[in-house]
Amino acid sequence: MSINFLPTNLKEAKQKGWNQLDIILVTGDAYVDHPSFGAALICRYLESHGYKVGIIPQPNWHNTTDFKALGKPRLFFGVTAGNLDSMVANYTSEKRKRKIDMYSEDGKPNLRPDRATIVYTNCIKQCYPDTTIILGGLEASLRRLAHYDYWSNKFRRSLLFDSRANLIVYGMGEKTLVNIARKIDANKPLTNIPNTAYISREIPEKPHIELPSYEELKEDKKLYAQTSLKHAQEIAKKEPLPIVQKHQNRYLVIEPPKLVDQKTYDSI
Repeated sequence: MSINFLPTNLKEAKQKGWNQLDIILVTGDAYVDHPSFGAALICRYLESHGYKVGIIPQPNWHNTTDFKALGKPRLFFGVTAGNLDSMVANYTSEKRKRKIDMYSEDGKPNLRPDRATIVYTNCIKQCYPDTTIILGGLEASLRRLAHYDYWSNKFRRSLLFDSRANLIVYGMGEKTLVNIARKIDANKPLTNIPNTAYISREIPEKPHIELPSYEELKEDKKLYAQTSLKHAQEIAKKEPLPIVQKHQNRYLVIEPPKLVDQKTYDSI
């Protein structure tokens, strides 16, 4: 018997005739198969392009059992904290624990960890150290650069360094994810992909904008404000350049967003 919803475990995957999935999405939200839930929407979009896709909603992060529910994907794990930044989902602006989580079943709170993107990625790495992990969603997008963290009142590195994932897809990422899936399938490097951020040991040779380093920014709040403005002005340009930011001896590289028509996209 086949099922028409996204599989959440191997038994359900096998009911669809699948022995291994191509892509598995882990999300901090409940699984509701509706466009208002971003993870489900992305899964359905990938599925429409021929990929075998499963979803692991709100896994128990205190052990790795739930992260093994669908096995290891052929291409990559996608990770998102959900429709909201997990800290916003868990706490009020006064830093009090919320009593309701609107993206959990029956509004039940405490079903996602603080800094869910980092926690989920670390759990996946424990299970499958060599798997590719792609981050997305609001939490990863807003924390892709070195940033001030209101909750800890500290300056933090790009989320990509703390999570040890391969890429961040920021903004509207559905077409970008299909591009990434095709590149992994063809054994091509995950570089020069619009709407992504990655870590490099060398500064790019192509034209780019270099922002002050993480180490410089955490010592100078005024410089941080100026840098945020510079970044916003660059990505607002018609043809923005890649953004580079040094973190110790490595470089965060953020490829600019790029709009492509359907004909160009289909040729990727």
